[in-house]
Amino acid sequence: MPWLKKSTQTDSLAVSMSGAKLGDRLLVIGCSDPALIAALGSKAGLSGRACAVDTSLDRATEAARIAEREGALVEAAAAPGWMLPFDPDSFDLVVVRDVPVSTCAAVIVTPGNTAPL
Repeated sequence: MPWLKKSTQTDSLAVSMSGAKLGDRLLVIGCSDPALIAALGSKAGLSGRACAVDTSLDRATEAARIAEREGALVEAAAAPGWMLPFDPDSFDLVVVRDVPVSTCAAVIVTPGNTAPL
């Protein structure tokens, strides 16, 4: 099972600065950096949830495939940032990557948490 293998890559500065931790419900908006998505998904682990959303289903699916190869489970979805296919309070942490923040206004994070950009 490839998603159970541990990645040997050390955490990047972006992953460390995100504050992602085991068990987090994580959403990444913008799939231009599959390696970052894989690293964040690994942080959330099997006890958390990692989702990647992009306007392109192909780009989101490719990011999830690369994450799986790196040992992380990541759900992929395609949607514009203002029409995310998730319920309110679905995530503890939201990372926006290479997407105008103004298009992500519909993202609702659990109260008390922040959305690192």
